[in-house]
Amino acid sequence: MHVSHALARSHEFDIVHSHLDWLPLALAQHCRAALVTTVHGFSSLRILPACQASHSSFVSMSDAEPDVRSPPGADPLRSLDPAGTTRCGPMTERYGT
Repeated sequence: MHVSHALARSHEFDIVHSHLDWLPLALAQHCRAALVTTVHGFSSLRILPACQASHSSFVSMSDAEPDVRSPPGADPLRSLDPAGTTRCGPMTERYGT
């Protein structure tokens, strides 16, 4: 869905899940559902203030996501306090491989 369309209909949903970097964060104040943003790395550290000021929760793609999961004090993106990890590949442990 286009960002503005999803946010206009956000009252119909429990969660709006975004993968679109900073744009939905800039419009997050208009979201009437919980906004969750998956971090796919950051296009620039200049978007960090928008992330910190937004009304979004953040998840990473991997437990090894260096921009989000680094030790405290080692990376300013740690301040996003990710809520968890959303895996983007198959869960191989389920299939015995």
